[in-house]
Amino acid sequence: LEKFRRGMRVLEELRDQYGIAIPRLRHVAGSENGEKGVYTVVDRIYGENLKEAPAELLEQGHRALDQMFERFARYYSDVYRNGGDYWYEFGLKQIMYGHRKEETADRPYLVDVDPLYQTYDPQNPRQGYGSMARMFRRLAREMVELEGRLPASSRGELAGQRFENARKVLAQFLASVPEDDPNFRTFQDAEE
Repeated sequence: LEKFRRGMRVLEELRDQYGIAIPRLRHVAGSENGEKGVYTVVDRIYGENLKEAPAELLEQGHRALDQMFERFARYYSDVYRNGGDYWYEFGLKQIMYGHRKEETADRPYLVDVDPLYQTYDPQNPRQGYGSMARMFRRLAREMVELEGRLPASSRGELAGQRFENARKVLAQFLASVPEDDPNFRTFQDAEE
């Protein structure tokens, strides 16, 4: 139960401190095959998963997507500096661009809301499921993947600027990583 609570605090932090949209959550206690557990029930999001979203949708939502990537970059930067529990499943398949039933405007929603987390200790940067460096590399790769799926006409005009604000935050952070960090080379991969 304590792990569940800690995982929920991570999701609440993403929502409340970083402005990452998360569907409303309700938790239900139950059992399956004699195993007791807590199940998460979420509001349905009407929209497209970013992993398969069409180029037109990405074009339409470019500002909101830039803001989402920027917020995740700030979140992971803060975890790197301060340590603590963090959400480690970042990926396009965990995010939808859409809306709840009562909303009219689309925006990115984090829909993988299992309360899973890892703990980062700045004094032991290689511990855990994956280092913070891998999180930054994944964030950068996912950004580049979406930018590459834009319509060709838009790419020509906006190449390299699609997620400009997020790129600035990432570049500032990556420039601050000390060379003696044991994951420095992985951070360099994210920068490229």
